[in-house]
Amino acid sequence: MNKKLTFFLIGLLITVLVAVGARQIFANKHRETLTADQIENKIEKKYPGEVKSIRFSEESGEDLYTVELQNQTGSYEIKADAYSGEVVQLTQVKEKAAKPTTDQAAKGNEQAGHKTKQGIISLDKAKKIALSKVKGRFDSIDLEEEEGTLIYELEVETDKNQEYTIRVNAYTGEVLSVSWED
Repeated sequence: MNKKLTFFLIGLLITVLVAVGARQIFANKHRETLTADQIENKIEKKYPGEVKSIRFSEESGEDLYTVELQNQTGSYEIKADAYSGEVVQLTQVKEKAAKPTTDQAAKGNEQAGHKTKQGIISLDKAKKIALSKVKGRFDSIDLEEEEGTLIYELEVETDKNQEYTIRVNAYTGEVLSVSWED
């Protein structure tokens, strides 16, 4: 009797796990993806510039839109979730040689209390600022929005394998914080 109960419980557990797994697999297939126009609108609201191209792809099982954006600081490749439009990756592909003037940056910062994305410093400038505060190897960079202000979050690893996170105001270049993991 005990063996039958054990086999029954194991069978029930396997059935439940298979059902939950199948539900997860098919959940995304039944959700509707956003249209390319909807993705373009979301990207244009979040980042300044002109969308040059949008293409749909599947990478590592995720449905994504890859957007090529060009603005006054360079060209960017943005990967956005096809269901929510949330940006999952931002990569600067090419930096423009001509940088905005101080007047242009100030004008961009004045509009909507930093809510505009005009006049941000380049990724390269943010890297230089971070590496001037912490000597080491640049690891990664993310551009995030907090309370209407864009902030670069950069990770730098020192020669002693200490990882630092440097937060830089994307409009002014001001270092907001330097933190590290113990």
